[in-house]
Amino acid sequence: MAEFTIIGGNVSGLSAALHLHEQGHDVHVYEEKIWNKPCGGAISVEFFQYLKKKWNVELEEAHKGRYMIIGLPTGKHVRIESPFVTTTRKELQEKLIEAAKKQGIKITITGKRLTHEEVFDIATPQTIVATGYSKLSHQLLGREWDPKDVAHILRFDGIVKEASYPDDHYIIIDNKITGYGWLFIGDDHHLNVGIGGEVASLPGSFSWLNYFYQFIEVLREKYDVHINEKLVPRGWKLPLPINKKKYHVSNTINGIEFIGVGDTVGMAHPILGAGIEPGWMSSKCLAAATNEKGWIDPSKYQRLLIKNLKVTSNRRLDVFLSRMMRSSLPYNNYFAYYALKMFTTHMIQKMRENHWYEIQYHD
Repeated sequence: MAEFTIIGGNVSGLSAALHLHEQGHDVHVYEEKIWNKPCGGAISVEFFQYLKKKWNVELEEAHKGRYMIIGLPTGKHVRIESPFVTTTRKELQEKLIEAAKKQGIKITITGKRLTHEEVFDIATPQTIVATGYSKLSHQLLGREWDPKDVAHILRFDGIVKEASYPDDHYIIIDNKITGYGWLFIGDDHHLNVGIGGEVASLPGSFSWLNYFYQFIEVLREKYDVHINEKLVPRGWKLPLPINKKKYHVSNTINGIEFIGVGDTVGMAHPILGAGIEPGWMSSKCLAAATNEKGWIDPSKYQRLLIKNLKVTSNRRLDVFLSRMMRSSLPYNNYFAYYALKMFTTHMIQKMRENHWYEIQYHD
């Protein structure tokens, strides 16, 4: 049995805690606060069911909707039966913390962000870093992200009573920001609406806030979604590399080996930006790379990540489409539409066949 410190108590950090504890190891999670993380909250129906069956985590606020609409700002779109449910990130974190505590996992809510120096006061020989895109992550893992691999997120999540809309979820791809906007519908007037795109491709004068409100207008004019309140979004950054191999997953400082999970090592889907299930999978890979004495083999961990990503979020088709959508070719939005029209059903089918929580353990 080994002892592990986990810095960060959201999805990836709590997944690491649950899986390492399941192996018999002693785990202590440190998290700043329980909060509604400003990013999307969509998970597959299968993952929703898995959380309930395996970990007794029941998300009461989850909402499926009728359809998922994947389209363009012009109004052209593909419509499929909704393959996911949405929930608030706050509820997901709360329920996972509750499940972890029931397992006997120690969780400390610090009330503040830990400094680089404070981390060393609580670190174990191998310490798990689950702090996403942050200065602390960069310090502990000894790296910076390539600007081309970073997405900027702006999102509102809350109650919007002055609104009318179909019971559908929306992803609207726009090459202008090399990304997309989304609208996820919840129960009782709950909306999760945001935009996200590549930072490096935009001019310095570009205003994310202005674009957020332009996206609200696109929803109104092209998709019959009328939001009549002034929404105030929050910002976030997300590592979104296509090539995961060029970033290391661990770094040693003063004899302490720091190992990243989730957004810290860029797990999100290169097209959809989905990060919850890839983050969960990264922690399962971490646990699978841990021997009976409690030593994590970082090389094996990275190999397992790459192997599993090839059948989940980094399939060849997904990488190809992502590269094309990020390219400087003209008429990218039209390419994106016809590519989605041809491949959306296939892509969703493969995602549902190869579940994020069912990893391949062997090299």
